Amino acid sequence: MFSLFRFSMNAVNSPLTTTNQNKSMPDNQVPMTCELIKDQIFEVGSRYTDLKYIGEGAYGMVVSGYDNQTCQRVAIKKISPFEHQCFCQRTLREIKILARLKHENIINIQDIIRSNVFEQMKDIYLVQQLMECDMYKLIKHQKLSKKKISIK
Repeated sequence: MFSLFRFSMNAVNSPLTTTNQNKSMPDNQVPMTCELIKDQIFEVGSRYTDLKYIGEGAYGMVVSGYDNQTCQRVAIKKISPFEHQCFCQRTLREIKILARLKHENIINIQDIIRSNVFEQMKDIYLVQQLMECDMYKLIKHQKLSKKKISIK
């Protein structure tokens, strides 16, 4: 079983904000909401609430969350790439590729949550469409279309 609790703090001391969240408030006054899931703190701001554990991969943990702006559930992947240069390069490569690819079988990035202060940046959160299954189940049970991928 995993532990889950929720607490709020004032973002004057916390640098994490989303790029398109709470535009009416100054950057240093954005209220932050944190949740602890399986001993991992998720600082995703007040836009994303009701976080639920989905799973873990080679690069981090994935939770689902409710996007209060779009009123839909999303997947939020927490990545801590700054432990090693190789992890940084992989994360940057993933972000660059997913930001450019537009295809029905590839999930795009809807939002990126990061620290506004470079020296305090330790985690990056990628917000993506929530899918009901993973890639393994999809390939095993459904044929993929042969549409071409467009790159912008």
